Amino acid sequence: MSGSFTYPDEVFPSDASVLTLDGGVDTPTGLPYIAKGVGPNSTPTYEVQYNRRQQRQNTILAAMREGMVVQDGALTVGVYPIRYTLGGVRKCFDGAVNQAIPDDSTRVVYVDASNTLQVQAAFPADLTSFLPLATVTAASGVMTVVDERPAVLFDVSPVGASANTVPITPSVHISGNLTTGAASVEWPAPFDFTLVSAIGQAGTAPVGASLIVDVRINGASIFANQGEMVSISSGQNQDTSATKNASVSAGSVVTFEIEQVGSSTAGADLTIVLNGLAAVTIGS
Repeated sequence: MSGSFTYPDEVFPSDASVLTLDGGVDTPTGLPYIAKGVGPNSTPTYEVQYNRRQQRQNTILAAMREGMVVQDGALTVGVYPIRYTLGGVRKCFDGAVNQAIPDDSTRVVYVDASNTLQVQAAFPADLTSFLPLATVTAASGVMTVVDERPAVLFDVSPVGASANTVPITPSVHISGNLTTGAASVEWPAPFDFTLVSAIGQAGTAPVGASLIVDVRINGASIFANQGEMVSISSGQNQDTSATKNASVSAGSVVTFEIEQVGSSTAGADLTIVLNGLAAVTIGS
């Protein structure tokens, strides 16, 4: 941001126009004006009317607090929780406290594509890969926080172009009876995208135990544990419950690990469909 700003000298409304608001309601916000003469013996009392208005006003302001970076101690900042959309995927950052800022330095605060809070020397070059929150400067123990959220709040796409996300659904097929271990098929990503879910479809249903399949990117599982993986229950042919926001970079290799095949009868002829969203720019 520029270091020099020009601020308007906003004119206050006239006394006469303010007096006409007495006891009315501001239509755009729904906030009431307290009438002249209201006091501690009024019904409702001044305290009740004032706090009632404050409560409604605080509800309106709550949305503007989301993602705000604030000082929460000596050379530390905290971040309010925020719901946001990045790359067409709805996400929620749960907030943070006690994020250290080195003295006599400038740091930027943002949430990256994996929904992880970052405190770094500079923002990433790719503006579509992160959510900017603030720039924090510390000098001789005194911190200044500049809110960077308006950069995306007031974002405008280039003329003749629009940012969009398109669904992609690549699939792989593993023929025959399944055995545990790494599957022989793999899928190289041709472009960046966000993997949001995986669907498993077995031609022959597993019997006695579930058929469980892990999805891996460059050898690393996208799931925290086996319970999140593709899991086709005994006697069933399909599972659609495996959802996960995972960033996949162009050139990454998606592989599949068979964790469990069933007990009395192994599942067979498995198709895995990957559901993803890819960011594209449409127009000139």
